[in-house]
Amino acid sequence: MVDDDQAVAGSLGQCLAGFGWDVDVAFDLNSASARLEERDFDALVVDLRLPEADGMSMIERVADLPENTRPVTILLSGYLDVQTAVRALRAGAADVIEKPVAPAELDQRLRAAVSERQRKSEPPEESVESLRPSETLRVFERRVIEQTWESSERNLSAAARKLGLPRTTLRDRLRKYGLR
Repeated sequence: MVDDDQAVAGSLGQCLAGFGWDVDVAFDLNSASARLEERDFDALVVDLRLPEADGMSMIERVADLPENTRPVTILLSGYLDVQTAVRALRAGAADVIEKPVAPAELDQRLRAAVSERQRKSEPPEESVESLRPSETLRVFERRVIEQTWESSERNLSAAARKLGLPRTTLRDRLRKYGLR
């Protein structure tokens, strides 16, 4: 938890600890950055407005970490607007929450974000070796399309550009694989 308001950080940290989280509280980005270098965290809750820089810089820094060590990041702010929320989500935040937040809601949203990260990182249920060659290609194509679709926030034009496909072709394949 990174928040310069020691009362808020301490209170939310204690509540999250009561929900079973191992909470480490930092009051500035320098301390938070040092702790991120020392060990891996499952999640990071960062306030938008901090004295030395905004929390967005921490979200961007975390997004540059290797995926297997990158914590799920949630932006927390009392000064939230749509533009900032969109910017945070595009920078890699899993969620954006407006202050004040009930500790139970923060716990619920943290658990949902961590669960979603774990679900996405689980290996596929079927092994490639058990598939026929034609099925292997279809399974691979589906996975690539699904990952690109999700990483493009389900934006057809953006996903089509990333895949180098015409939008109509991508739309047809999304329907074929039941993704749209």
